[in-house]
Order: sequence, then C-alpha cells, then structure tokens
Amino acid sequence: MGTSYQLTPNDQVFANFSQGFTTADIQRALRDVRAGFVVNSDNVQPIAIDNYELGWQGKHGNTAAHD
Repeated sequence: MGTSYQLTPNDQVFANFSQGFTTADIQRALRDVRAGFVVNSDNVQPIAIDNYELGWQGKHGNTAAHD
C-alpha cells in the first residue's frame, strides 16, 4: 500500500508500507531434537516483516534523483 504527493511539477514525495510473513525452516529446527519431540505453535512461530518506505523523487533539467 502506498501513496504519493506531487509537491511541484518536478518534485514528488511518497510513502509505502508492506507486510509479509514466513515460517522458520522446519527441517532445520527438527534436525537435532530428541525422540518424541512434538511440534506445536509454541516452538514454531511465524516471522512477521513490516516494511516502511518514505522518500522524495525529483527531475530537474537533465538530472533525475530520488532518496
């Protein structure tokens, strides 16, 4: 999800947000466990990722830049 705002004909500011998740490598987590180990939600938690981006971009003459 994101938005941008045109400050001038040559300058723009923007903001973006994204979110994702992944799970741990179950095979690696179980590699060296004792016999009878039970996998449950207490020992296998998802990894959540929040990504925020704020910036500026502009074009002035033959030069374009963003930050």
